[in-house]
Amino acid sequence: MRINNDCYHQVIYDKTSSKSKEKFTVDSFSAIKKITEKESSNNSSVWEELGNKFDIRNASFEELCDISMTLYKAGQISLLEHGILTFDPSKSPQPVKPNLCLTPANEDGRRNWIAEYEERINQDLKIGNIVGLNNNKKILEILKHLV
Repeated sequence: MRINNDCYHQVIYDKTSSKSKEKFTVDSFSAIKKITEKESSNNSSVWEELGNKFDIRNASFEELCDISMTLYKAGQISLLEHGILTFDPSKSPQPVKPNLCLTPANEDGRRNWIAEYEERINQDLKIGNIVGLNNNKKILEILKHLV
């Protein structure tokens, strides 16, 4: 066996100081604290506003999508959580369009989304879908925060 030395490239890293030249004072920490407090008060108002505007126990899929988009734009939920909440298999280009909902909707297409995600959690437990279980638990926490 012959080892070709031509393919080996040595990378040399120059050690430089990663210490920041910026000094933090008590004033800068209090400014950060004020910004954080302002963001948290704005965040709670988003949740409160959505909770007053929508009844998550009697909401259509479109309303659920509106709630999700508002929370995502406000930075309250991740893109993954937004995707889970708004995924609609009926808009898939595939010929088979399954209905993923486990609870019945009323005649207006409204359903109790908290009960829906509780059923999804139970199903994930039965089939051993740990990733789905964890994702659906996060979604359930989000929905319960709106009540």
